[in-house]
Amino acid sequence: MKNQKLTVGAYLAGLGPIAMTYLFLLSGAVTCRAQEAGAPCPVLYSTDLYYTIDDIDDHFDAATLLKLPEVDLKGIILDNHHYPSDGEKVLEKLMGLSGHTVPVVKGLGQFEMRSFEDKALYVDDQEGVDLILKTLRESDRKVALIAVGSMTDFAVAYLRDPALWMRKIDAVYMVAGSAESPVQDYNVMLDPKAFVVLMRSNLPIVWVPVDSSMWYFPAQQMLVPEKNGLSHFLLQELLYWYLRNDWKANVHKDRYEYYGLGRWMWSTPAFVLAAHDTQAAEMFDLIPCKVSFDDRGVIKNLQLGVANSNVRVVKNVNGKRLNEFIVSRITR
Repeated sequence: MKNQKLTVGAYLAGLGPIAMTYLFLLSGAVTCRAQEAGAPCPVLYSTDLYYTIDDIDDHFDAATLLKLPEVDLKGIILDNHHYPSDGEKVLEKLMGLSGHTVPVVKGLGQFEMRSFEDKALYVDDQEGVDLILKTLRESDRKVALIAVGSMTDFAVAYLRDPALWMRKIDAVYMVAGSAESPVQDYNVMLDPKAFVVLMRSNLPIVWVPVDSSMWYFPAQQMLVPEKNGLSHFLLQELLYWYLRNDWKANVHKDRYEYYGLGRWMWSTPAFVLAAHDTQAAEMFDLIPCKVSFDDRGVIKNLQLGVANSNVRVVKNVNGKRLNEFIVSRITR
């Protein structure tokens, strides 16, 4: 893993990014373990997983999270749902195969915030926002929130009770945005204002941007179908996704060309940190930073190594170690 050469004096007398990751995990910025030693950290997960499989990595993400004994998964929010592609059927299958059932609710759907102060009180499908606020109010420990997709439900819930969020949030893991290019990624485009509201807040943010956090997962080689039903299901869904995209794009390759392919992954560092995995620093660098965005969620400036920042960014992922983490959970 390459080292960042930073000039910021606050990089604590030359500590490298890996040391900073350990410092972050041990300093109290991530607090669940300190609150109750050995107790799983409460987590809420928001995803744009679909039955029709827009992105197959969402299936692997949900499967991994459902198989994490280190977290107390309080519920899953389907953030950008639309009938008949809603992901309830997929999650029902994944929960059955993983042996772990949690509440699944619909978020605000394809709604976009109209302003940076929009609390979306006039919108249908309030179940996601209600679950977030209820979980925070009732939890006796700080809660980690992970969003892979639209940030709408998180941003709206935050605007409705920012003081509650500042008291009860362990960290907000935002799997969205671009750190190295001035473009909107897909997750930001779903609701740019929601992304910006959270990134401009004083909440503890762990940012997992698309362009510095991706790696290839050779699922066909690493998941043995005979190992368990969950592995078998994921590999079937992966092949279906490739064949469906082939048909939609009118490519019509020999289907056997897809049989050995894996998938680019992105979100797993958020799960590693929420689980307080002691090997996190071997999987990626977690660097305190100061970052600014325009109103469209396009990056303007990024300074790495800024001490006492509320934002940490994932960089320099070690795909081999992250793949081992995924497989160890899915096949456990």
